Amino acid sequence: MSLTYAEFTSKVRTLLTDVKATDDHFIQALAAWVRSQYARLYSTQTNYTSLKGTYDKKRRKLIGYIPTSSLADLKTLTKTYMTDADTDTLFVETVSKYVKYRILEEIDRDPVLADRIKQTYTTDRIRLVGYKTNFSTAALQNAVRDYLPVDKDRQNVQTFINQSILQAQKDIESLGTWIDGEIDKAYDDLVGFRDWIDQQTRQCLIEIQELIPAFLDGNVNIYDYTNTERVGSASQGALPSDAEVQRVRLRYPSVDESVGCGLGYIPWSSREMLLKESCSCEPKFTIDPQGSSFLVYPRLSSGFPEWKNATDYVIGNTVESEGVYYKATTAGTSSGTSPLDDVGLTWDEYTIAPPIELLVYWRGNKLEYSDSDLVPFPELAAKAVAHFIKSQIYEEIEEAVTKSRYELEQYQAVRRQLHALMNRRGRVNDRIASPKCQTAEAFSPVVLSITEGPVYALVGEDIQLEVSVIANPNPTFTWTKS
Repeated sequence: MSLTYAEFTSKVRTLLTDVKATDDHFIQALAAWVRSQYARLYSTQTNYTSLKGTYDKKRRKLIGYIPTSSLADLKTLTKTYMTDADTDTLFVETVSKYVKYRILEEIDRDPVLADRIKQTYTTDRIRLVGYKTNFSTAALQNAVRDYLPVDKDRQNVQTFINQSILQAQKDIESLGTWIDGEIDKAYDDLVGFRDWIDQQTRQCLIEIQELIPAFLDGNVNIYDYTNTERVGSASQGALPSDAEVQRVRLRYPSVDESVGCGLGYIPWSSREMLLKESCSCEPKFTIDPQGSSFLVYPRLSSGFPEWKNATDYVIGNTVESEGVYYKATTAGTSSGTSPLDDVGLTWDEYTIAPPIELLVYWRGNKLEYSDSDLVPFPELAAKAVAHFIKSQIYEEIEEAVTKSRYELEQYQAVRRQLHALMNRRGRVNDRIASPKCQTAEAFSPVVLSITEGPVYALVGEDIQLEVSVIANPNPTFTWTKS
């Protein structure tokens, strides 16, 4: 059974994701991102690089993982995870460091020592991201002064100390807003990393198709009203690049997945017949000379009537306008140029399951995929893609050359297995010799009694066609290749 592209990529992400991954691991990755960005702003480049590396490793183990907790809950849980256990003591100590470096900076004019204490304050502040103080203003001022044995008795700085304590408290609490923004970025990066994975998946599949010819066949693109445009009585859509269309089929999933029919092919020069609103021909299909687009009749639409001006509608009526479906939410007489500016009644955009689909079977290297596209790749191909992506992660993100080389070798080994598998699938190992029928004696004669043609004959490579005419004075046979 063929997989859809969404099912195939899901298998790839499953192979990439750490089987032990939970929301706790996701929270740890969010915290690693926050710490790395904090270090980028307030610490050394070396510290930032180290913390960013920790985040990258955690992110690799979460490829394909979607957390069960909401983003709001993840923010709270991440702050709690990052907050030191003994927060009351740490909070007072951190505030005292802020006050001390401010005294050294503004009053004592000792920038070297002030900067040194400021660094320790900055380091401790990140450990208080989820902390909410229970200290009253007076209690906090008294607790902080216990950490300032010299300055607490200096008469000329008491007001400055109280002001600095309030500033420190606001500075620490404001960090939560900054962290919320960084968690948003980390969340987008972790979940959005799937886009990069999908890009690498497509790149790998292109390479696999080029090296294993069996995958050039069996491509199927599904078109419906959502990815085609209305042109007269027909629908127009874009074909994949360099696609060799092998066959096309209409399908009616609203009735039964198995209900469908073939289409007749007409030259592009005859396409005008499909564009007329009055067209009532059999289902037809045509491709432009460049092979980049097609026209199909009948139109891949719901069959809803076109919206018309000055027409009475009731609630629940459905119409189509420029390829978009609408449902009436009030009753009235339409007045305007489309449902969008109709002042006579109101319309809501309406989405339905595709009532009719066009399946295009083609040969070529598939470059782009939608989630619903059927793909010819077995599960072994998902394993190959997973190794390829790991090699790219180690090379481009973690810069681990040895690990990248190992994963690339694993990818090449699985790709060889895949090549062998597809060769076996495309071969019939029948050891019984086939009978050779090279003479007319090997066949029983076929007698036809007809008055007029046509008569169709399927002729093989080693078969001679002999025609014997009985009781017809002037027979005439004209054989053409069909």
